Amino acid sequence: ISIKVAEPQFEGQTKTKLGNTEAKSFTQKALNDAVGEWFERNPSEGKEIKFSDMEFGSLIAAVSSGKADMIASSIYVTDERKKQIDFSDAYYEMGTRVFALKDRLIDASTKIPNSNQKSLITSLDDLKNKRIGVMLGSTHDAFAHKHYPQAEILQYKGPADVLLGVKSGKVDVGIYNSVSLAEILKVNLDLGVIEKPFEFSPLAFGFSKNNTELHSQFNSFFKTIKDNGVDRKSTRLNSSHVSESR
Repeated sequence: ISIKVAEPQFEGQTKTKLGNTEAKSFTQKALNDAVGEWFERNPSEGKEIKFSDMEFGSLIAAVSSGKADMIASSIYVTDERKKQIDFSDAYYEMGTRVFALKDRLIDASTKIPNSNQKSLITSLDDLKNKRIGVMLGSTHDAFAHKHYPQAEILQYKGPADVLLGVKSGKVDVGIYNSVSLAEILKVNLDLGVIEKPFEFSPLAFGFSKNNTELHSQFNSFFKTIKDNGVDRKSTRLNSSHVSESR
């Protein structure tokens, strides 16, 4: 898929990942349309799926116990989680970012505080004694506990709760994935981000270690749609054009 972006914005100094959210929306729509057409041409490959809406913190337990056959919720692949469940082949790589109310931040270009409020935040190092909002059971939860043991870490059931915690002042900052956060900031102009995305990790679907058959079938299906050009895993940039390739 090639698209023209008038003002490309990059994630990271190497400029190998495009950060424009409109590009993400476009490619997602193209992917969804292509997957739908592929199933219409290959109906025997389809399976009936029952969706169950669960709290993020209960997903791994659900698939491990057999309550769910497969879990999907932008799940980061980590060594710790690999001990509990099996993962499909990765389908995307996503970074992490910290956000806060703008009046708690210092402008990175001028180093001038946006307000006279105390305990202003200028970098990730300033989080060591702050109140940090995270999703319970997420990699952001583990990251905060590991790197900021002196901070007060508040665990929430979902991203909307983390967002409310930041906006209400119950926490000083929130931690969330960089892609979804970019969309959130579009409609919450009172929020800002701290530094660039970090802790990039692959995303994948999760399966029980006791259901190797389904795990294998899914990976075979996933390989098929990638080989047929339906899926595109990595983003390559060339001038103002974006091309997706495996």
